[in-house]
This record gives sequence, C-alpha cells and structure tokens, in this order.
Amino acid sequence: MSAPLEKTKHPGIYRRGSRYVVSFRNAAGKQRWKSASTITEAQAIRGDELRKRDRGERASSDPKREFTEYAREWVVSFTGRTSRGITRETRLDYARALGLTIELEEGGKVVGVADDVVEGGACDWFGRTRLASIGLAMLADYAAYVAAGGRKRNTVRLALALIRAMLGTAHERKLIVSNPMLGLRNLLPTDEQTGEDEHVKALAPDEVRTLLDVLSGDWRFFFVFLAELGLRIGEAVEVRWSDLELGDERAPALRPRLRVRRRVYRGRVARPKGGKTRTLRLTRQMVEALRALRALGGRRRPRLSDGARPSDQRLDADGARAEACGRRGGAGGERIHPVSFTDGSRGRARRERCKQGANRTVRDRTSRNGP
Repeated sequence: MSAPLEKTKHPGIYRRGSRYVVSFRNAAGKQRWKSASTITEAQAIRGDELRKRDRGERASSDPKREFTEYAREWVVSFTGRTSRGITRETRLDYARALGLTIELEEGGKVVGVADDVVEGGACDWFGRTRLASIGLAMLADYAAYVAAGGRKRNTVRLALALIRAMLGTAHERKLIVSNPMLGLRNLLPTDEQTGEDEHVKALAPDEVRTLLDVLSGDWRFFFVFLAELGLRIGEAVEVRWSDLELGDERAPALRPRLRVRRRVYRGRVARPKGGKTRTLRLTRQMVEALRALRALGGRRRPRLSDGARPSDQRLDADGARAEACGRRGGAGGERIHPVSFTDGSRGRARRERCKQGANRTVRDRTSRNGP
C-alpha cells in the first residue's frame, strides 16, 4: 500500500514519503498527477501545467506516433499550407527528401507509399523517433547532418522547410503539443562553412558572352534565347508557335511577346514553377531570328536546338551547359548553377527596366498635362 498524501503549504502539491506529488487539471478539465523529487521542481511543474491550461494547450492525441509512420501518411495526404495546394511534382520531391517512394497509378494518381526507406533521407535519419520527443537539439543535429559534405545553405533550408511543414501539420492535428520549429534560428550553415558567396549568383554580361562563344552551333541560339528572355531550360523546351506573337513583315505585331505557359519537369509537361504563367516582350533582333526559324518549317515547336524530343532536349541542354562550363575554365560543373541564376536574373532585370520605363512615361505625361 502506498503512503498517504500529506498537504503542504503550496496549493496542489502534496508530500508522499520522500517525494512530492503535483495535482492539476489540463485544458480538457481532466485531473492529472505528476511526481517530483523536490518542492522546487514540483512548483515548476505545476506552474508550467497551469500556463499550458490557460493557453488552451491539450496533450498529444497520439504521443507514441513515430516519425517514419507519420511521414508515410503525411506525404500522401498533405495539401499544402496555402490555398494553391501542391503539385504532383512537389509531392514527389517531398517523398524523395524524406527517403520514401510514392506508388502511382497509370494516370499519375498517388495510391500509397512503398515500405522501403531510402538511405540518406529524413526518415532514415529520424527513424522510429517519436514526434513528441523531437526538440531543438535533435533538429540542430539533423541540420548539421544535411549540411555535412559541403551542401549549400539552400539545400539545408529546403530540408528544414519540409520538417517544418510536417511538424506544423502534426501540431494542427494535436499529435504534438507544440511545433519545435517555430521561431527556430541559426540552423543554416554559414557562408564560411560552405564556401558560398551569397551575393554572387549570376554571371556577368562578359561571362555570358564568353560562355556563348564556346557553345557549339547547335546550341548557341538555344542559350541566347534563354539569356535574352530569362527562361528556364524546361520552359524554353516547351515553347510553341502558338505561344509567340511575332506577326510578319506585312503585318508586324504591335507588341511581340512570348507567353510562358508550360515546362518540362522530370519528364512530364506541367505548368511553370509555382503554377504561374507570365508574358515576356521580345526584342526586334529576337523577333527577326524567330521569323527566320519559322520560315524553315511548320513544326509545332520552334526548333531552338537539334534535340529530337522535348525530354531529350532538356537532357541535351543540361549536358551542353555542363560541357561549356567545363571548357570555359570551371572545375567540372561548379559554375552550372550560377548560369541558371543568370537566366532568371536577366529576366528580372529586364522586367524591372520595363517597369521603370512605364513609370517614366506616366511621369512625362503628367508633367505635360500639368497638375
């Protein structure tokens, strides 16, 4: 028979033998008991539990749920943190980062997750760890694990963003009391650790010209097209004549432009990244080059390169870029990523110039018309 409880001068705290017992009611109104070795520890426990009750925090509905078990459910059922949802490609990327393999039907519908766990993924690292036991120290160790081997800051950031989304959903479903990722800082490796200069991401115009000079004739126009419009390779491969407004010599288009509506991603045609289409204006030189290309044949797509199929063009373009980067003095493909940033950076700079020109036109009209 256990020793009887003895009241102390502290409300809700009792003495039993050499230990103390804390009594409290949780957010659901149920009475709970906890044990402590000292009166100070007992006071801290009671104060913490009362604060949780005042905030409305409830205990975990499944404190024994394991990380890998939950990840298999989450990667199939997760619908995103915004109203746009997530695409099939994003779900596959999530599964790949977790170290899971998604099973698909012939139509591409997700039907389940394979039992095997791929080595090196998040599920391989966390394993059977309970969600409720994941804390700041474990997340810091996982960030260090991802950063090992000289991985870039953005790689670590994406890996932690996935864990943040998983734990956020688990918190919403009351599987954990709180999300340990909230407010977490300084987990990303520093620039000194990765050797990465965060401010140098795009090639300078002179470097772009040098890169274009070493490209073979079959691919030169393709990369000129990329650099001129700031397109991704997958977007340029899927450009069709119906996306271009060029006009002709007798009836030139007033505003020659390209509508970016689709891309090739992992062997599948989909909407552009983020599901966002956009319209880009064409220069006079690019319009003339595209008209000459159109005069060579009535294909559905402009033949920007000699690739046989869009998927082959995507792979061949990656190879051509890697080869050109190696020939211009880079060690292997170390400068490939900055080239892709160049495409987007030039596009953003071009849109900014158009915006500034539009604002200048409005100011000029206002000054001519008077107040």
